[in-house]
Amino acid sequence: MAQKYLEKEQPIQLHCFSCEPGVFAAWRKVFPQVYASISGMVARYNPRQKQGLREIPLDRLLLETDSPYLPIVGKVNRSH
Repeated sequence: MAQKYLEKEQPIQLHCFSCEPGVFAAWRKVFPQVYASISGMVARYNPRQKQGLREIPLDRLLLETDSPYLPIVGKVNRSH
């Protein structure tokens, strides 16, 4: 659906990405300038989400904190 509204070369960030295998590749096929960002929530990913994460090329992977809203398991985030 996004390709209906966006140009092919539009840079896209998939915020808090947590998808199953093949999803990132499908996005990249339509939008070559796509990036995926992940937070500390990766500690809670199920095995299929972890496999999906492994499929993202490192040059397309961004790290985010989303502090203080998405803390790492067992930790407290503070935005100061």
